[in-house]
Amino acid sequence: MGKFNAFLKKLFFEPVYYCAYRVVGDEDFFSLHQLTYKVIECSPSIWIADPFLFQYKDSIYLFVETMNRKKKKAYISYKTLFPVEGDLKVAFELPGHLSYPVVFQNDDDIFCVPEMTYSNTISMLRCRRFPDDWELVSVLKEGVFAPDSTLYATARGTKLFTYERNERGFSLMLHDFNIGKRQLENPTHLIDFIEGIGRPGGGVFTLDGKDYRIVQGVGDSSELRVDFYAIEYDGQHYRETKKHQITKDMICLDKKIPINGLHTFNRLGNIEVIDIISNRGFDLFRPFKIIFQRLGIFGFGNYDKKQKTITK
Repeated sequence: MGKFNAFLKKLFFEPVYYCAYRVVGDEDFFSLHQLTYKVIECSPSIWIADPFLFQYKDSIYLFVETMNRKKKKAYISYKTLFPVEGDLKVAFELPGHLSYPVVFQNDDDIFCVPEMTYSNTISMLRCRRFPDDWELVSVLKEGVFAPDSTLYATARGTKLFTYERNERGFSLMLHDFNIGKRQLENPTHLIDFIEGIGRPGGGVFTLDGKDYRIVQGVGDSSELRVDFYAIEYDGQHYRETKKHQITKDMICLDKKIPINGLHTFNRLGNIEVIDIISNRGFDLFRPFKIIFQRLGIFGFGNYDKKQKTITK
């Protein structure tokens, strides 16, 4: 019954995402039962998701997927969160849908590995002028449907988790990330998952010297939550064990917004960000809008199809 209700909600209620943040105090994180976040304001014509944090000089920046609700196409935006909260501005846009902006620094260069699933690639951009001038510099892997690739800094060098579609679901892979040569090396197969299970939900979270892989968990009623899996990796053997979860019932927002589920979690220093899944209300015509968008008719663009054509 829960899955059927979730299907009806997806069919007749337009999903929207909200990002929110909080300042972390001196607390035992895994013992908390309620987390209070401040919702990040944005225009009603867009919604924002997949929040990632990056420090540049003395400021903390937020990078997010930004969905244009009319065009049904997303680009990457940014804003400052600390020391002052700034306005949301465009960081970069490509012909296809972009999300999950993993921004990181290597020596003097700043890079981003966003999700670009409809190009069937894992690609990397370099920042020419921070924070809003970027160029595509490398296709790290092609011919693969791989959402939410995630950086993993280890004592053995920088790695990249990839979540790659296979015949039965998805495979979690780990690659040596040679950033200097802008390539992935030594792919290692870790775990196979059935559809929708084990998908990354944020950057690797380190607490008290222990690394945790953030995962988009699925509850009994198909509601998304955020799971924390402790990582054990010695360079040859990999194991992850679930240690914690954040559910929608644990979230308290400073605005009255219905929470249907959680999606992404990240933390940098004492700043923590999440995104939540909500909806815009009942829409009787939404099933037709979905069909029109897929067909690219009546003014509804099929940007997935355009992206596939552009990146052949």
